[in-house]
Order: sequence, then structure tokens, then C-alpha cells
Amino acid sequence: MSQPPPIQAPGGFAPVVAFGIEDEDGNCSVVSGIRPLPTRVAPADVPAAFVGTTSISTIVGPFEPALNAVVYCTLSGDFEGSVQVARSTDGGETLHPLTVAGSP
Repeated sequence: MSQPPPIQAPGGFAPVVAFGIEDEDGNCSVVSGIRPLPTRVAPADVPAAFVGTTSISTIVGPFEPALNAVVYCTLSGDFEGSVQVARSTDGGETLHPLTVAGSP
């Protein structure tokens, strides 16, 4: 601002508010034209769902979810046996249990 606004009676003060975000060093940095509020990219198109049947033990995938998109897992129908949903960070070479908040 080139000229600050005048302070008027009866308060004798004017509250000033500024928003800050974390900078690359972990410190608070005031939002400005040089450092605007961060935004996130809209999620990509949701990939097609895996649909199918099997009568033997099988591994299906890999499935790569869209960034910031919710992933649903639905199992339906009549079956006997067990199901284990796993995740991998190396294209399926190593499988890890799927967890929610650290619990399987």
C-alpha cells in the first residue's frame, strides 16, 4: 500500500491480518504475489475398475490410482475362501498388506 489508511476514533487502532504458509525451510512465510497460496492440481480421470471372476488364486494388477482420487474396494457374490488386498511400490514384485491408519 502506498498510503496507509487513517486510524479513526474511538478505537485508536486497526487490526491487521496476514496469512502465512510454510516455506521450504519450515518457517512461516507471508502470502504475497511472490509467494501465493498453494493450490493442488485437479485429479486426473479415474482409471477403469478391475472387474472379473476367478476360481483360482490370482494376483490382479497393477492398478495405479489417480492422484487425490478416492479408491473403493468392493467384493461381492458367493464365494468360499479368503481375500487379501495388497499394495506394491515396485509394480507387483513385492507385496505389502493394504492398511488404513496403520492397521490391516
